[in-house]
Amino acid sequence: MKNILFADYEGKGEAGALSRICEALLEQQKGSWRELAEAYEGLSGTEQRTLDCGRFAVVLQFNPRRAASSGAKVDPESIRNRRCFLCTGNLPPLQRGVLYRREFLILCNPAPIFRRHFTVSSLRHRPQSIAGSFGTMQALAEDLGPQYLVFYNGPRCGASAPDHLHFQAVPAGCLPVEEELGKAGKGQPGFETAFRGGLSVYRPEGLGRETIILEGSDTARITSALDAMLSAMREITPPGVGEPMLNIICTRQKTIRVIIFPRNKHRPDVFYREGEGRKLISPAALDMGGLMIFPIKRDYDSMTCDDILQVYGEVSTGKESMSRIFELLTGFQY
Repeated sequence: MKNILFADYEGKGEAGALSRICEALLEQQKGSWRELAEAYEGLSGTEQRTLDCGRFAVVLQFNPRRAASSGAKVDPESIRNRRCFLCTGNLPPLQRGVLYRREFLILCNPAPIFRRHFTVSSLRHRPQSIAGSFGTMQALAEDLGPQYLVFYNGPRCGASAPDHLHFQAVPAGCLPVEEELGKAGKGQPGFETAFRGGLSVYRPEGLGRETIILEGSDTARITSALDAMLSAMREITPPGVGEPMLNIICTRQKTIRVIIFPRNKHRPDVFYREGEGRKLISPAALDMGGLMIFPIKRDYDSMTCDDILQVYGEVSTGKESMSRIFELLTGFQY
């Protein structure tokens, strides 16, 4: 473990300390770990274009280095037959990390989507599950500060390591949904809103996928609200399937904002087609937030707003289920 550590952060220090430590880690790793440097150099070969889909926009990114993640086999047998790439004993020899609050290790993501992209991995090998771990996610957003957002992919919602608890952190302001939600607010058209003891619960419409936002300053209350939401989702989730399907994005600006995308499907039908009809798209938190990653140029070039709406419509929970979730959520005492 000592050979892995670049720094140790226990949750103390001045504002912005953790983000500076992480950025120093990134620079050190680009200098000492050639494969990471090449991955970041490869970002210059990515392409981006924006689709205006009416009330929402989607940024498409062509990023060939994301092929392994987008097409990862995450069925139980495949997971059993590979080494966990997030366990400390299996990390590349030159990889280093920041020990975070004695329980997690902040690592430079070796297949970056942005100029700063970190994976925050549990030191203990345990399944990807937000229950009991959301406090860490909020603390991470607080410690990294307003220049970062933290996201979580459920084990059946884009996580390429469903067997090992982890989060990811990337620059804030990178997702269209952040700006779209920033333009809307309490009581504006298209927002169903509930308030409870300083906590706001929003359900925006017109984004092409179902979304719930929790916003406030009380971290304990927000954690209780998320627990309530998981309970609400379990009431409409078939038994025995594990964690309700969802992606989560957490930011800390003036308040804490948690954007939740309830899901009912891991991958759209087009992912499983054969031949030219296939598109290698496996929506995770960033895709649900409006940044869709394509490792294949043909898929990137051919994507239209109708395709986007089809993908979102398939993987997002239905309106009827969402209405029930929102009703149950706003009825909980938290």
